[in-house]
Amino acid sequence: MNRQSLLLRLITTIKLIILFLMISWFGMDWSIVQPAASTILYTYELVMFASVIFFFATFFSKTRKVAYVLFIISFIAYLVMYNFSNEIIIQHKIDACLDQGLVWDGDELKCREDCWRWSVEKGCEKK
Repeated sequence: MNRQSLLLRLITTIKLIILFLMISWFGMDWSIVQPAASTILYTYELVMFASVIFFFATFFSKTRKVAYVLFIISFIAYLVMYNFSNEIIIQHKIDACLDQGLVWDGDELKCREDCWRWSVEKGCEKK
């Protein structure tokens, strides 16, 4: 094999690994934000899907330049929604709270240690 062919295979392998990691990350993130408001959720899903499709399109030489530009735009949109959309931020906070084994208070929008359960009817149920 010549160097150019070896380099092309290495780049393709790295891009496939990135694509797999991106699909895995987006899948986990999608499962976390499921309870979010439907319009925000659909937009968030669309941005994630577009990022994956445009990154996949970079494998083909005819669409590579346009695909990279569209991928960067869609990935920036994903990052903006991930960091600045209140509904998505709250869903990530709920997930982090439950991962710690604590209870999420839906009224005060905070993680609580002093409740064993929280419900809409009764609120914080203390031990």
